[in-house]
Amino acid sequence: MEEVTLYDNPSRFGAGTCWSPNVWKTRLLLNFKGINYKTEWLHGAEIEPTLSSFGIPPHEPGTQLANYTVPAVRLPNGTYIMESLLIAQAIEAMYPEPKAHLDAPILAEVMDTLRWTLRHLVPVLVPRMPRECLSGPSITYHIEARKKTFGMTLEELEEKMGGEAAWKRAMPGLAKLAGILNLSSLVV
Repeated sequence: MEEVTLYDNPSRFGAGTCWSPNVWKTRLLLNFKGINYKTEWLHGAEIEPTLSSFGIPPHEPGTQLANYTVPAVRLPNGTYIMESLLIAQAIEAMYPEPKAHLDAPILAEVMDTLRWTLRHLVPVLVPRMPRECLSGPSITYHIEARKKTFGMTLEELEEKMGGEAAWKRAMPGLAKLAGILNLSSLVV
């Protein structure tokens, strides 16, 4: 069987080093299931034209910071998919063992809480990406694209909405996630 192709954004940490938590979800699932895959690295400005050329539709407006994002995959049957949960569902259907428990009742609560929490941490996390994670042309692309998204520079976003205030706003979600991790029913 042909291998899966995983589309990822390269980091400044050296060739072949993944940095994005969103892509790590897909990468960890592929590793957990023992699925052979290769990674194709796309810098920021390459993501939209590459993924749209495969016929992948853009994200629903307002749901992501960009119309096209990684992770995306090409499955052995030729199907292209973008977005980690959709990818996970397709992989689980194609490779049911070992089971990833995507239907576990706690998963929806974890994902909703994580999304809520991360929305409050955007002013902390997003400005750090070009400084600490991204490489090459992705740095300039990220800075310019996010300025359009937020209507201000990343430095302004960080100064106005980041820091301790952002962590304080995120604290209820972080506390809820800590509680979920402490549940003994989490073990499936």
